[in-house]
Amino acid sequence: MEYIYQALVGLLIGTFSAYLAVQRVLYDKWWERKWDAYSEILTALCDAAQYSEERREVYASMGEDKSEKLIARTDYIAAVWKVKRSVIVGDFVVNPAAVRVLEQLSFAAAGDWGNAPGEVLYDGDLNEYREAITNLRKIARDDLEKSVRW
Repeated sequence: MEYIYQALVGLLIGTFSAYLAVQRVLYDKWWERKWDAYSEILTALCDAAQYSEERREVYASMGEDKSEKLIARTDYIAAVWKVKRSVIVGDFVVNPAAVRVLEQLSFAAAGDWGNAPGEVLYDGDLNEYREAITNLRKIARDDLEKSVRW
């Protein structure tokens, strides 16, 4: 009888230990997915901000060459869509506050290309990107630090 009791206790402890180990692995994978999503979103925003800064200067020196403006617009829209794709993918993993920050971006230069000077559009987007990057870094840091406490 004593052996049965010891075997049951050992089985119970082994099952519980295995459960905790599996939970820890799943938790670590989830944390890595969160890290990757935040990293991708912040990288996309930094790329778009850098692109806006570069294009602002180039756009100002282009004059009236329509083909150059069309190329600049196409490249800028590609950068904006990279950010938007990151939002769509990240929505499943990141904090809802991070998604709200990204949804507030207006992407003015992508939508209002012909109605305002390029410097104005790029400055507006650049300021929005910088503010979003600052806010997202705080949200990501808090979310990932909270996730580390298991």
